[in-house]
Amino acid sequence: MSAGPQPPAFLGIEASATGRRWVGPSVEADRLAEAMVQETRLPAALARVLVARGVAPADAAQFLEPQLRDLLPDPRSLKDMPTAAAAPASRPANGNKMGMPPRTFLLWSARVAASM
Repeated sequence: MSAGPQPPAFLGIEASATGRRWVGPSVEADRLAEAMVQETRLPAALARVLVARGVAPADAAQFLEPQLRDLLPDPRSLKDMPTAAAAPASRPANGNKMGMPPRTFLLWSARVAASM
């Protein structure tokens, strides 16, 4: 039972070593890749790979250079974050010893401040 005429085999490979037929990119994928090349100025081969992975032209830069900050949730959205952020800073003022070493506190504070 055939589903209609098949497009020509990609690169003329009707059966690979495993017996599978090679199928190349569709006309629609080629058009999307060309549009991505024009919009992003990326090389055509890279645009074809991105299109095959379902990446939109607007998301290509972020996909190619992901930032951890973009992938993690906003720290302020975590439960009790304002209380936790205020606790280390208030300890020295209350006469208590600092809850973490100064270097760790500075790195933690800088990370929280950079995310705001």
